[in-house]
Amino acid sequence: MCGRVCTCAGQCDSARPGIGILAAGVVIAVTDPLYSHMFVTTDSRFAEDLCRVELLDPLSTARARELAEIHHDHSLDECRVLRAAVERLKTETSTTANAEDLIHRSIISASSPSVVEVPFLYCRIDPGPISAALGRMLAHIHRHCEEDTCRAKQRGRQATKLDGALTPVPDCRVPRDQIAAVVARVTAARATLQAAEVALRAGERDATTAMIAASIEFVAARRARDVMVRQALPADGTVPVWIITLFGLSLHELRRLVPGLRISAAPPDGHDQ
Repeated sequence: MCGRVCTCAGQCDSARPGIGILAAGVVIAVTDPLYSHMFVTTDSRFAEDLCRVELLDPLSTARARELAEIHHDHSLDECRVLRAAVERLKTETSTTANAEDLIHRSIISASSPSVVEVPFLYCRIDPGPISAALGRMLAHIHRHCEEDTCRAKQRGRQATKLDGALTPVPDCRVPRDQIAAVVARVTAARATLQAAEVALRAGERDATTAMIAASIEFVAARRARDVMVRQALPADGTVPVWIITLFGLSLHELRRLVPGLRISAAPPDGHDQ
């Protein structure tokens, strides 16, 4: 291998230690004690699922926005992808405010405990049968929505009408044991990746190989979970709260998996239409 970055698809046996290659430069790890980094291409899934990596090729403005949104609730000190995306957005005069907003959001998120979010502001989130008090709250939040297309407003009205018929909660389309298994795989893969990152930074022996293997498994586990989430979603376009809870999804992960599930800036109460 002739240099720091190799695109030989892992077919060469380099005499230079500390460099690992996966599939034509998609992931490159360098474990020089003074330069312990992982590289990924900007258009790869690795850039979406990993944080402690360096971007191998230039970021377009559009891709920077995508990665900034995916990683927006991460700490700037910990997430190299978010830092790279913010720096790219800062170069665009029209998006400076957006970049500053991302920084602000990441600081707030970093100081907050990690919790499973239940986004009641979204029309398509189905909380299921709820109390009258919560129903009044949802009815108020979604008072400007069309009830036929807003599940949250439907639940709010149903909760405040004692004689009203309840819309049944959609059945689970995926066996619960399969969901538990795929979530456990993601959890285990994340823990292994974190341990590999520590070993890589410490320059431990075989840390490069372990980091590459851990990265591959984490991305594969996340991908398998995402496929199962889509399979579990009801055909009516709603997202039951139990899906968010069982899969342990954060709000930004949910928005990535369910296109169009975004908060609108136009309505005064801030919810999607």
